[in-house]
Amino acid sequence: METLRSIGPLALMTVVSALAVAQFAKVGAAIDSGPQRAAVARAPASGPVAVVKPAAPPAPEPPVSCTMAYAKVELNADPDGHFRPIVEVNGTRLTMLVDTGATLVSISAEHAKAIGLTDKGTPVTLKTAAGMITASKRTLRRMTVDRLTLCYVDAVVLPPSGMAFFGGGSGSSLLGLSFLRRIAGYAVHSNRLVLSP
Repeated sequence: METLRSIGPLALMTVVSALAVAQFAKVGAAIDSGPQRAAVARAPASGPVAVVKPAAPPAPEPPVSCTMAYAKVELNADPDGHFRPIVEVNGTRLTMLVDTGATLVSISAEHAKAIGLTDKGTPVTLKTAAGMITASKRTLRRMTVDRLTLCYVDAVVLPPSGMAFFGGGSGSSLLGLSFLRRIAGYAVHSNRLVLSP
């Protein structure tokens, strides 16, 4: 108190003003440092957070290549007068019955399992001499008869009892017109079926 009384009024006002400015400076510093402390408190102790970008979708698999080959093929009839060539379908060898009355290559349920056609295709209704049946329309990547190869041949997969409608066994498949019409021609000469490229 003696110290304050010993200074004049003007000096006293200067001291009070200086104390007020210092107090406001402390308050302002506390306010400015608040968000920084909060930001530091939210940061993980291990360091900065890595930003992980979503993985790009996988590139589609390229289509399996297929090279067509055209060559003249002659098939001998079996004792009952039918032609049953060995046909390689998607890499699997099958015995098929040549049927010029079948609009599409027809694969039996048994053969479809053997060549890996396990997923369902597009349902289609087929009209046969014995009635209507529902089959599954598919595309066969490769079909080879001897040295003659065609790619992407339209076909149907028949239900387990489907071949009974065509008079064949449950394991039979038909080599129909969706294959035969894609070559130059076919004709029977002396119990031989000639497939012309």
